[in-house]
Amino acid sequence: MTDASGTAATDTVNVWVIPINTPPLVDAGSAATAAQENVVNMSATASDNDGVIVTYQWEQLSGPSIALFNSNTLVASFTAPIVESSTEIVLRLTAIDDEGASTSDSVTLTIIPADIAVENNTETTVDNTAPSVSAGPDFSVDSEASIMLPGSASDSEGEIVSYSWTQVSGTPVDL
Repeated sequence: MTDASGTAATDTVNVWVIPINTPPLVDAGSAATAAQENVVNMSATASDNDGVIVTYQWEQLSGPSIALFNSNTLVASFTAPIVESSTEIVLRLTAIDDEGASTSDSVTLTIIPADIAVENNTETTVDNTAPSVSAGPDFSVDSEASIMLPGSASDSEGEIVSYSWTQVSGTPVDL
């Protein structure tokens, strides 16, 4: 700075630029379908471009109650509950970085009952009754004799596509 008589003076000021912490990037995974009573493994990703993630936490937002295992990791799991019809469970993953910034992402999982099959992303009800089977009456034969086993089977909903005999006890024989 210079005054009117031409005398100059200087001073210095320090300015510290504090970087802005960017929150973590979180992906809880894609929507998925799982059959009841199966173990569901969550596979999420998370990263922090300007630090490290210090906490992961999965939580359930909706749906029938489940017990989450390893809920403080990227790979949580649970056993799909028994449901009467297709039921959604929504889970949220939150990641917190080393400076306290957090980000969350949610994923919807559809739990299907045992009697529904998933074919080409559509639900098809499967009502299939097991065939009726009879191995025939017990009987005795002479050693080295060749016999024909008198078994039978029927299917009230269609046709029998294969037959298979299995020996369960006794001296081994060729079937």
